[in-house]
Amino acid sequence: MYVAELRILAQTCGFCGCLHNLLIRDKVVLSVQDASTCKRSLRQHKLTLAKCIEIMKSEAVSVTQMKHMYQQDKLEDVHKVNSSTYTWP
Repeated sequence: MYVAELRILAQTCGFCGCLHNLLIRDKVVLSVQDASTCKRSLRQHKLTLAKCIEIMKSEAVSVTQMKHMYQQDKLEDVHKVNSSTYTWP
């Protein structure tokens, strides 16, 4: 969605059409909040907008998966604590 909005803005900026993807790519890379994602993008040789979007999507999926795994670990720890400390009458 962010890239779609940038594409619309790029049409009104008055730059050559051939620069639009490069400018959008640069804006996306520089707007990233996560330093490691930004570094990963900047390390790419001949980074294209498509590759940039792919990196951003894969990082977002990774973060979501890590959060889910962390939550699962926490739930398992809670169940372990509850089952081991409870004594049956």
